[in-house]
Amino acid sequence: MEGIETMPHIEKSETMEFLHQKARELSEGKDSNRELFVAMKDFVINDIASRPEGQQCSPKTIIESRFTPADEAFEKGMWSCGTVSTMVAEMLRSIGKKVRFIHGEHSRSVDHSWLSVFNESSGEWEEFDTARNNLNIRPDYVKKAEVDSWEEIKDQIYSDEETLRERRKAKGYYGQ
Repeated sequence: MEGIETMPHIEKSETMEFLHQKARELSEGKDSNRELFVAMKDFVINDIASRPEGQQCSPKTIIESRFTPADEAFEKGMWSCGTVSTMVAEMLRSIGKKVRFIHGEHSRSVDHSWLSVFNESSGEWEEFDTARNNLNIRPDYVKKAEVDSWEEIKDQIYSDEETLRERRKAKGYYGQ
């Protein structure tokens, strides 16, 4: 991508190892998925927010938001529901958590993503939203797909990208 600087002191393979090491550190003393999720999400968001101007960016498309690898998104300081979900999922998976991606929408956005993390104790999946401070999924969320990898719904994501403007206009928030 033009105009986006990457972190000069960390190479890609080192970036992934850094995220995995940070996940191990952040998981110490955490008993619940919620505690783990908060720690990982807060780390990613605070790290990106603390970077100087020019070392953070937003993806330009849904496709870029969903398909940018975690290490690349972290290096570029990419900030969106999709990229933060990807980074947090990578961190949680690196400590052995089962994580699914959710592709959907809600009353304020025709395109949104959040995560589902398996709770080994209850045997149930717990959903968390990286874009919300309280992590809660609101009643107006509509789940289009829940997958292990964005690749599983690649065609749907590409279709959603193609119809994004029309869907925004239909919902009354064109230009979002």
